[in-house]
Amino acid sequence: MTAQTPFDHWLTQVTAPFPGDTAWRLRAEFSTHYEQAVDDLTALGDPDPARTALHELGEPATVIAALAHTHFTRADLAWMDRDGELKRLLADPDQLHREPFGRWVAGVALWLGLSVWLLFGLPGLPSTMSVHTAFGPLAGLLLLVLVGVQLGERWTVSRRPQRSAAILRRCWRMLWHPLGGLLVAAALLGPSLVLGLVALGLTLHAFLIRPREALSLLDKAWRGAH
Repeated sequence: MTAQTPFDHWLTQVTAPFPGDTAWRLRAEFSTHYEQAVDDLTALGDPDPARTALHELGEPATVIAALAHTHFTRADLAWMDRDGELKRLLADPDQLHREPFGRWVAGVALWLGLSVWLLFGLPGLPSTMSVHTAFGPLAGLLLLVLVGVQLGERWTVSRRPQRSAAILRRCWRMLWHPLGGLLVAAALLGPSLVLGLVALGLTLHAFLIRPREALSLLDKAWRGAH
């Protein structure tokens, strides 16, 4: 049995917190970098190129901390496996990256039309929220923002690795569904005290059931972690 070199030991420590596919990729990247550094240092006449190259890689704890900002760890994946909605998203990667185009277009058209109606009204169908009231254009503007986010969400998710795409979609659904429903109610009923109380209730409910881990992983997901 071949004894581990100092670099092998370093590599084992650095990749230990990460899942198998990520660890394999990191091992390949670090090995290539290390071998290249050893060759360069040898050409420069370094008396101990292997030791110098290893020192330049950094302390394992420091490297792990840096990698954990841009890569999902085993602990992250353990939570993903416990979260029912994420588990469903990860189980069907084709559906995750390819939401039916017709349904997506219909959704965007619906929200865009509702936004235009709330802001400007339509011939024979005036807006239920007058632009002269304090809340007038607010709902329409919010819906326009959400339409822009929905357009960006499809583009963003389709260009992220599977785990990152699932986290982004998980967080998006958590925010979109209650807010979109509230804005539709505001469009139909106009601003009222009841809707204000409902808004507060939905906000509190979203806060209480928020997937904290998904939100904490949002930065990694946005960076395209694997």
